[in-house]
Amino acid sequence: MSTRNAPRLRQAIEHYRAQHNEELDEHADKLLKRLANSVEAAEAFERLKPKDDSEAAIIRACIEAENLARTFPGRVKKLEEMLERRERLGKAAAMLRGLLDEISWEQRHPDPLWVRGPETAEDIKAMGLGLALFDRRIFFEKDVVERNVSWLRVTRKSKTLRAGPTAAIGRLSEKVRRVTGKAHYGEIADLAGVIFKVDVSLDQVRATQRPPFEWLRLSLPETLRKPPKVARSRAK
Repeated sequence: MSTRNAPRLRQAIEHYRAQHNEELDEHADKLLKRLANSVEAAEAFERLKPKDDSEAAIIRACIEAENLARTFPGRVKKLEEMLERRERLGKAAAMLRGLLDEISWEQRHPDPLWVRGPETAEDIKAMGLGLALFDRRIFFEKDVVERNVSWLRVTRKSKTLRAGPTAAIGRLSEKVRRVTGKAHYGEIADLAGVIFKVDVSLDQVRATQRPPFEWLRLSLPETLRKPPKVARSRAK
């Protein structure tokens, strides 16, 4: 393969390092070195024809893809734990709400023969506000989980070894398509192959594709989402 395209990717990586060096951990650093030394990645980058302001977005997408694949099992576990704890947190919040109601009642109806707590009206107001914020968080906990499940492409098969890289390829595909306006199956396959150090086929990339602007729909709360439209073939 020709190496005539390599300098552009290396220059883009050097520029990215100059702008975001403090954000790079050891994994991102190793990945950037691997991309900079890869002919396949350089040629794929050139075929994407990124504009100057989108080069950084593509490099960041590669870093995020590596991070997602590597941390995917832990993220799935965290989502499971969030769902399990939602009920416990709801019960705990209800107990604290009951305690706050008791404190408020004692302040409004002081008993001269009963020692009250040290809480002031300002303290009670602050505790009420804090509880309201926790109540809101607990209420939306399920939606937070569901949105992350959609973003991370978590399925029943997400505990398999291929689940992480598959989700990461999908995330990389969405990011690149958002930046370039095209799917670029071959380029994604080449970049993913360098990122994960395995051969990635075009079929694997195609299998991860979502409808255009699906990322925008998934960013909305579940109650505001609408199912994606399915294109109907015209009768011949």
